Amino acid sequence: MMKKIRTLIRAISFFAVLFLLYKLCLTIVTPKSFMENGFPTTSTYSDFYELDKNTVDVIFLGSSNAVCGFIPQELYSKYGISGYNLACEQQNLFTSYYWLEEALRFQKPRTVVLDTAMLYLYDNENLAASVEGLTRKAFDFMRWSPVKLKAVIHMPKIWESLSVKSFIFPMIAYHERWESINLHDFKLDQLSRHSLWKGYLPLTRYAGVDGFVPITEEQALAGGADAGNVFMLSYLDSIVALCAENNIDLILTMAPSTFDDAGKYRFLSEYASEKGITYIDFNEKTVYEDSALEFFVDCHDDAHCNLNGALKITDYIGNIIYERIGKSTGDVSEWESFEAAYRKYLDETVVESN
Repeated sequence: MMKKIRTLIRAISFFAVLFLLYKLCLTIVTPKSFMENGFPTTSTYSDFYELDKNTVDVIFLGSSNAVCGFIPQELYSKYGISGYNLACEQQNLFTSYYWLEEALRFQKPRTVVLDTAMLYLYDNENLAASVEGLTRKAFDFMRWSPVKLKAVIHMPKIWESLSVKSFIFPMIAYHERWESINLHDFKLDQLSRHSLWKGYLPLTRYAGVDGFVPITEEQALAGGADAGNVFMLSYLDSIVALCAENNIDLILTMAPSTFDDAGKYRFLSEYASEKGITYIDFNEKTVYEDSALEFFVDCHDDAHCNLNGALKITDYIGNIIYERIGKSTGDVSEWESFEAAYRKYLDETVVESN
């Protein structure tokens, strides 16, 4: 009997070690993106799980426009509101929806701010032409749960290469990465650490893009409304419904960019009005002027704010949020602990021309 027990223990130990080795290899081979090597997608999502439960009052979602546009620490510094930026590069509305579902497993935000640029990136007839790798990247570090399972079951209907088994066994997708592994793949300590930036990416250059002209109400009324991609619009509807179900104040935004136009502005303004939610377009003349934006020096390029621009749009939207919910009343020690470092960074950083 004792011999059988020892044999069983050895077998269990062997498979446990084998599983741990597999997990280690998988972690190493899965592509990672930190502040030091691009958009901080990996740390954005792994750091989110390190937050104490029910401490985040505002969640930002969307594409790189939101990653570079909204500063959670500034929201806390100026308004005393806790926030986290769950946006990532080319985060489509399908991804935004499932990351909001995932966030609600751990947090009870009172406000969600959603960047809407990705409603317009994809052609209605060729949605599969979107960047599959960036969709996968946004889910690689989401923990397994019914939320992730639902997402990966749906993905292959749009993106054929994003099969369910390739998420269960990521080696299928990344088996050729061994040749391109670099130092960042071994920075495992960065997969779970608290961060000053909480998903935001500071850009400290301006491109000097000239000729930007904000949209006027007259222009919007003169033309038709552009509804964007039908599939992504269905997920915008789902996000609106999910926020309503959870009593969350949803704010739709469009960051300053040369990409926006009167047709997009008209559709989103009318859509928000019909749904009873707020739409803030920083390309619209009144908002652009009230936020004191200067496209030439406040944008890193033609679509992304630099630090100066991010401070302005965060302060503008932060004031609206503060008027609605006031200061955070829960545990804000996570944000308070980085306040001195944040102020020091702002004091020492100058945005310069490219």
